[in-house]
Parts: sequence; C-alpha cells; structure tokens
Amino acid sequence: MTMFARCHINRYNMLLCLIVSFLMLSFPLDTVRAQTYDTIRVATYNLLNYPGSNSATRNPEFRKTLRHINPDILIVQEMISASGVTEFLNNVLNSGQPGTYTAGPFRDGPDTDNGIYFKGTKFTLISDTVLHTALRDINGYRLRPFGVGVDSLDFHIYSAHLKASQGFEDERAAEAAILRGHLNSLPPGYFLSVGDFNLYTSSEPAWTELTGSQADNSGRLYDPTNTPGSWHDGGSYTSVHSQSTRLNDNGDGGATGGLDDRFDFMLPSYNFQAGTWQYLSGSYTTVGQDGNHFNLSVNNPLPNASVPDSIANALFTSSDHLPVLLKFRRQVSAPPTLTLTSPDGGEIWYSSEQHSLTWTSQNLSGNVTLKLNRSYPIGTWETIVAGTPNDGSHLWTVTIPATDSARVQVISDTQPSVNDISNANFSIQTRTLSVTAPNGGEEWTTGEFQSIAWSSSGMTGNVRIELNRYYPSGGWEILYGSAINDGSEVWIVSGSTSTSVRLRIISLNYPTIGDSSDQNFTIQDPLIPPTITHDPHADAAPGNLVFTALVTDDQSGFSTELLYRPAGGAFDSLLLAATGNPSEYAATVPFTYSQYEYFLRTTDSQLLTAATDTFSLMIAAPCGIEISYDDGEAELFNWSSDAGMLWAVKFTPIQIPFALCGADIAVAGFHPDSTHSQIVVKVYDATGAGGMPGTLLRESIKGSVGNIVGGLPAPGAYWAKTTLYDAANSPLVLNNDFYVAVGNPSGSFEAFAHDTSTAMASRSYVFDACEALWFPEDGLAPSSRRGDRMIRVHGWINQPSSLVIRRSGDDILLRWSSTGAPYYLVRSADNPDGPFAQFVASTSDTSLTVIGVIPTQSKVFYTVVS
Repeated sequence: MTMFARCHINRYNMLLCLIVSFLMLSFPLDTVRAQTYDTIRVATYNLLNYPGSNSATRNPEFRKTLRHINPDILIVQEMISASGVTEFLNNVLNSGQPGTYTAGPFRDGPDTDNGIYFKGTKFTLISDTVLHTALRDINGYRLRPFGVGVDSLDFHIYSAHLKASQGFEDERAAEAAILRGHLNSLPPGYFLSVGDFNLYTSSEPAWTELTGSQADNSGRLYDPTNTPGSWHDGGSYTSVHSQSTRLNDNGDGGATGGLDDRFDFMLPSYNFQAGTWQYLSGSYTTVGQDGNHFNLSVNNPLPNASVPDSIANALFTSSDHLPVLLKFRRQVSAPPTLTLTSPDGGEIWYSSEQHSLTWTSQNLSGNVTLKLNRSYPIGTWETIVAGTPNDGSHLWTVTIPATDSARVQVISDTQPSVNDISNANFSIQTRTLSVTAPNGGEEWTTGEFQSIAWSSSGMTGNVRIELNRYYPSGGWEILYGSAINDGSEVWIVSGSTSTSVRLRIISLNYPTIGDSSDQNFTIQDPLIPPTITHDPHADAAPGNLVFTALVTDDQSGFSTELLYRPAGGAFDSLLLAATGNPSEYAATVPFTYSQYEYFLRTTDSQLLTAATDTFSLMIAAPCGIEISYDDGEAELFNWSSDAGMLWAVKFTPIQIPFALCGADIAVAGFHPDSTHSQIVVKVYDATGAGGMPGTLLRESIKGSVGNIVGGLPAPGAYWAKTTLYDAANSPLVLNNDFYVAVGNPSGSFEAFAHDTSTAMASRSYVFDACEALWFPEDGLAPSSRRGDRMIRVHGWINQPSSLVIRRSGDDILLRWSSTGAPYYLVRSADNPDGPFAQFVASTSDTSLTVIGVIPTQSKVFYTVVS
C-alpha cells in the first residue's frame, strides 16, 4: 500500500500536516524497506532493412527514440548483416554512452534476420537458439540477471518475423506452430515471444497456435493488452496499431497507408503472471501511438499526445513500424547501505566547535568507523572515531589544520565495502580577527575623522574597540563597547597625545578572539600648514621681474620658492629671500620673450606645504603706438562683487589695419583692499546694436599689480599690463572701431580707475550684469559714472611708410618710418613685382645696412613689413 500526502503549510493547516506526516511514518519501516524490486524494460522494434543505404540519416533518429524508451533489453527485426549489428550498437545505442549495451551474436539466415541488445550491467547472455522455418529463422535468446547464479530467473526471448500479407495465413500458422512446439518442449520458465507477426486478426490460426490452450500449455503465451479482434483497419483498435508510421512513401522501401495494423507484438508466458518475474500491469506500450492517428502518419498532425514532437518525427523517419515496450519486475532482497548525510558538501565548520556527523543505514548491523580527509581526493584518511555504534550520529569537536577540501567517510566495521563519502568538499576554517588600521606607524591628529579598520572570518556578533595611549604600561580605554562587525568604524580622534598608542578589537561572542595593532602609532595635535599670499603678476616686457609673496607659519624654518617654465617646458625654481618687510619674501628673475607659467610654493619644517594657483605670464616687446583718452589721473575707482560687470572703452585706430598687441589697465592700489588678483580683459568689435560691443574677438585673464617689494607705495592708480597676442604669438589685426573691456573673474576683486576731471570723450561704457545690457558712462544709467575709463591700448600700423634706399660704397642703407611695431621684417626680390621671398634681416630699429650687396647684384628691390 502506498500513501501520498500533500500539504500547504501555513499557520492554519500546519497542525493538519503534522498529523498526516505522523500517520505516514507510522507504517512499520521493516515492511517498507523489504519491498525492493528489480524492474526491467523490454522493447521490440522492426528496424526496416537496417542498415540499408540511409543509416547515416536514420541513426540520429533511432538514437532519439531509444534514449526516450531506454530499454534494458532490445530485440530487433529486419537486421541485414553483422556489420549492421555493430553499426547499430556503436552509432545508436552506445553513441555518447560507450559500453552501455552489449550485442548478442548475429545468426545469418534466409531473408532478413533478428538481433538482440542488452545492458551488460543487468543481464548476461547464457545461450542462443535458431528455429528454422520455411521463410525466416526464429531466434531465441536466454538471458540471466547479472550477478545471479541460478537459472530459475532466466529469461527466454524469441524474436520472429512471420510471413507478411493477407492470403498467407497458413504459412504464418506453420511458423507459429514451430515456435509453440519448441516452447512446450522446454522446462517450465519465463518465455517471451516478440516481433513482427504480420497478423490481421485474432482469428488467424497463427494467433491460436501461440495463445490457445493445448495438451501441453507450458509454452502458452498471452496478450497483456487483452484486445482480440480484427485489428486491420479497425478504428476501435488504434491503441495497439503499430504499422505504418507513414501515410505516404518515404523513399526508403517502408510500407505506407498510416497507422491501421497491429503487426508488432510482445506475448509473455503465463509464468509472468504469478512467478518471481512478474509482468508490470499496464506497462505494455506501443510507443508513439496516442489513438488519434488512425490511418495517419505518426507525426501528422502534431502534437502527438503520447510522445514529444521530436520523438514523433524520429519515429516517422526511422522505420515504418512503431516499437513496443513492456516492463517486468522481480522482488529482491535490499542490500545493506550507508549514506553520509552531514557534512555532505558546502558546509563551513570552525575549529574548536562541535558538530554532529550524521548518516543513515539500511539492512546493516554492527559498528561503524568515521574518517576525515583534509585534501580530498589526494590526501590521507585520518580516523575521527573507530567502532562507534551505528546510531546515525557522532558529536565531533572540529580540529585544525584548516582546509577547503575536506570530506568525511563512514565505513561499516563488519562489511567495509559498505561505506559512503561526502558528496562534495566542505571547509574547516579558523575564526580570525585582525586589526588593519591603525596597525603601527600612523600619525593621527586630534579632531580628525579616522577609520578604524579590521578584517574577520567566521565571526558573528559585535566587537569591542579599545585604546591604550601608553602601551604597554597604560590602561585600555573603551572607544566603542559594541560596534557592528562590518570591518570599519569612524572615530573622531580625541584625548591625550602620545607616540606609543595601540588599539585592540575583541569579539563579544568569542572573547578569546581578538587582535591589537602590531606596532605603536601616534596621536598628535593638529599640524598647521604655512600660508602664502601672492598677487598674480601682470604681463611684462623682457627684463628682470620681481615676484613677491607674504608667507606665515606657526614654526620657523620654512622655505619659499618660485617655480616657472616656458609654456610646455620643464619647471625651473628659485628661492625667495626675506625682504626685511614683515612676512615678505621676494625674488628677481630675468625673463626673455615667451609665454610662461608659474606658481609659488612654501614648505615648512614638518614638510607641510602651501602653494598658489598656477598663473600665466606673457613676456613681449612693447608696441610703439598708444591710443588713450584719459589724462592719466584717476579721481574715481569702481569695483563690483558681481563678476559679470565690465567697463569698456571704444577705440578708433589711427590707421587701419591696426595690429593690437596689448592694453594697460589702471587699477586702484588700495581698493577694495591692498591685495590684488587677476583681471579679465576682453576685446569686442563695434558691431553690437547702436555701435555697442558686439562679437568677442579676444580674451585674456592675467594678474594686475602688486609685485613690488614693500607693497604699492601709496593710494592711487597703478597700471597693469596685459598682452593680447593669441596662442601663436600673433597680434589682433583690426580694420574698424573696437572695444577693450575689463572686469573681475569669479572670486577676484579689483577696483578700476576712472578719469572724471577731463572733458568726456564719450567712449566709456559699462556692462550691467543684472540687466545684461551695455550703457554709456554718462551718469544716466544707475551703473554708469561720468568720465573716461582709464584703459589704454598699444599696437602698430601694419605697413611702414617713407622707405628710403641709398648706396654707400658697396652697401645699401635702408630707412623707414616707425609704425610702433616691436619688430620689422626686411625681404628682397629681383624685380619690383616680387615675389619678395628672400629674407634679408629682422630688426627692432627703423634702419638697416645691407653689407656688400652692390658688387653681387645689378639691381635689387626691398620691402619692409611690421
């Protein structure tokens, strides 16, 4: 009797499930264990002239079908040759699972032949028999269960392929009579007749020969399906129809017409109804027959209700017959077993803890031994306990060394071959806790946030963190009595300073597990870095430049240096010296023409540093032409905390084209205070609405004033120089009026000078950042102030005039008027139309002597360009 129970556990039906489970377990265990069976699956299959010419196509389909059926014994018909037996064994049954099946001997008779395959782990072939008939041989096979030494459990299987077609009933009856006579002559046993019998009805004499009662019924067979009748084309017998799997011709010689005949049979003898071997009721199956494909192909339509679509397709391709399967079983004595249940793989056990080694056993008496392998499978087995009672459990105190490759084995002392090992490795580990910070050598400053860090393994629960300020003689103070064991805790460093501090962490759940800093660390008061203040340097002409800085520190012994380089080059450095003025340091550096980057840095005796931002500095020759509209005296200074404010002057070039090279900006010496920052200078064309500033043409952010030893001497206006060359050191060439505007970058504050004592030139404008509009500086707009903004520009006209050429002996003397340019380029040509491609010289003067040119050239033409 079998009882099944299913329960969905919740708080309302949990009690009911417990009661049902109790009832299930109340059956005597010995009775359940004794009901052990050996079940075998036997199948017959007409292979359709195997191997034929298309076995390569059919083999994969046969594999699918037979993997699905999984027979322990397979009997086949229409085998053509011994090579076919081997091919079917290797390429179908054992493909991907070598050695699973064994083939019986091939007996080559007239027409096609029979064959047998069986699993060697379950059966042994004892003998085979050949029964000759007028058409095809009937082959008999005697098999014995593997490991059985007596013949009372032998199987006798006979495979027949009787005469086909209607009108040959007598021939089939004669073949059946030979088989029945042979079976009757055998001692009582287990007989099974299978194959393609080609019977159309149960009224045929061949059917009577095989299943009818005779004077000797020891060889009588029966139909497990109990479906006598006229099977051919009988719609009520679809469940047993096995031929044909195809409605139409498949091109391989197989029969057509769809499933409408019961040709394939498995008929056991009556001993299977009550003997040790028993037919498993209801197991007789015509594989692929779902009763819904009468007179149709097995796979049309799909789905086939009895098999997956892939199997239905495989049955269609492989043969014109369906295989037939049935099962037999016999009751066997249960072998003794041992099954280790814990540790069975994946567990993590920690040293010094106690864990239960558990196992189950059946049909086994006597004690057991438990062993441990720490390096499975190559390690040695050490005995945990020997001769312990087989009660299913042993309490073990876990020992080291640690390992991730441990397994336990349980062995019967009375039957050592009965044993079991953990299914997978488990781990033996040691609980650890290690302080990682501070671990020695650190310098922590009071008031700082510092992370106390540690690592741990195999620990649960919180930890206690303690500090000893005067290790080893000092006491331990508790920083955190119960901190989460997540590996990190932030501490605001506090308390007395010391150079011999250590920290320790202890597990609250495992008080013997803890760790402290490996070496002393330091708690110190905050270190104050030096401060440095510097006014960014304005652009300048070549020559010596003074750099000043104000430096303070809480300790003596600091050094301050200037680091500078041509743009893109390597930094050079120069120490600044004390000037004698309070906190002031200065250095003088000779600079030549180039774009420079620089910054100042101070380092104190504790190696703490402070540095300025990196600033840019342009060293360029002065331009000779200046345009200005103020009288040089400032009566007013304007500045704004709004970085968007701009003050501009409109300039009209004295001649066009005009090359703009720079601007001078007048700034206040002491407004808004005595420190100075960078300023932004912008050049606009005059294309805005109403002639206001329009397109931004160039922009420069540079320092202003302030690099004077002792500071600026008095209040008033000081001029800051800004060059307006581009990245290629070219000036801005202008052909119309333009504006130069000045303002403060974000975070900078300079006050810009205003001349209010002279007549208004009506060229000063202010950009109100609040309204985003330009206004004339006529005092009418709230942000405007009457007067002239003190901004001046420098440049040169593009082409020198009044070029005079004279001869002096063998030399040529050239003279020209100044354009204000810092340099002039002289080129020559052989004719007045050029091209003037021959370089003669470059000079900052307005004259040039070309030495010794008269004897070498009959005529020469010159051009001079700013």
